[in-house]
Amino acid sequence: MLTEQYAGAFPAWLAPVQVRLLPVNAASEQYCLDLVARMKGLGIRAQIAAGEKIGKGIRNAEVDKVPVVCVVGARDIKAGMLSVRTYAAGELGQMPVEDVVARLQRCIAGRTDF
Repeated sequence: MLTEQYAGAFPAWLAPVQVRLLPVNAASEQYCLDLVARMKGLGIRAQIAAGEKIGKGIRNAEVDKVPVVCVVGARDIKAGMLSVRTYAAGELGQMPVEDVVARLQRCIAGRTDF
């Protein structure tokens, strides 16, 4: 019933994968792995999509209807930011890592949109 209601585009609190991190290069992959481990420790269903080009990774996330996608590059790591994109609203721009984690936690706890 829920699949029909949401047409597979589940809200973040209900989605099997709530956030997908896309590292721009191999150097940012370890940072993403650490961030995914941290998010999982906080109860956020996160995954990393390494080894594919960014455009393909974004497209795959949209096809999979992942609610939140974060692109992580060297500048993002240096600034402590994530480039955030949501399935529902599109590109949101750069946000601090702590803000993204806090918003995800509020979204999951309150069953609201990101």
